[in-house]
Amino acid sequence: MVRIRFVKGHGLGNSFLVIESDALSASITPAIAQRLCSAAQYGVDGILVVGGGAPPYMHIFNSDGSTPEMCGNGVRVVAQYLVNHKAAPDGFIIDTPAGKKTVTVRCDSAETAWVSVDMGLAEFIDPHESSPHRLKVASSAQQWEVSGYRVSMGNPHFIVLPVDDEPVVDRVLRLGPLLEVHADFPDRTNVECIRLNSDGSVEVAVWERGCGFTQACGTGACAAIAVASRLGWTPFDQPVIARLPGGDLEIEVRQSNFGLRMTGPSVEVEQGWLELEI
Repeated sequence: MVRIRFVKGHGLGNSFLVIESDALSASITPAIAQRLCSAAQYGVDGILVVGGGAPPYMHIFNSDGSTPEMCGNGVRVVAQYLVNHKAAPDGFIIDTPAGKKTVTVRCDSAETAWVSVDMGLAEFIDPHESSPHRLKVASSAQQWEVSGYRVSMGNPHFIVLPVDDEPVVDRVLRLGPLLEVHADFPDRTNVECIRLNSDGSVEVAVWERGCGFTQACGTGACAAIAVASRLGWTPFDQPVIARLPGGDLEIEVRQSNFGLRMTGPSVEVEQGWLELEI
């Protein structure tokens, strides 16, 4: 039996356990991570393993045990953790499998912080705005043709364009499981269904690779607003609101290079000890 200290936190309802990288946490395998994330255990979307050093790094387990390259909500939670528990300054760098991310943290209380993250560049796999990627998906009873844009934020995203008045959450629940494992995405993909609102904000619903439907996804929101800016829906070089089921994120897209800055909340929920039989 080993005991590992954890902090539980979330960004817009996208929830995680944060643990220190050491000899004990090294014993957490994908299967153990999957068990910890389950509703029967801690009911979270992922495990964030934080290592010391300059800069500190973040390793991610999804709820299915897979290891994504990046997690936008997760990096905000880790940034808050490092300020609260490791005396990090209010501006610093976190290393991730998708590269180094510069963060700025404003702690409103011991539990709540407002975190801004330089998310790097959006990379468009589809070169022309007028030519979205088209593919077909099918359930046991029906087939659909879907149009969207493939975008990398260090991890893969497919931004599905609206075609009718179907709510984005209903649409992503219907299409997300089919698109995640589509043959066009050999490494699987995150899926975002979007719609432009009359107030200039963008509605975003996410099916996360390795997690399923989640309340929010930082990289997904960034990929969605990058597409919206590219299509002329939303302006460059000023904050745009991405409205997710769990709440709002501010996303700013630089016109010069499609670099993105994401700003949003992080909430620390509890602290405790994991007790694992290894």
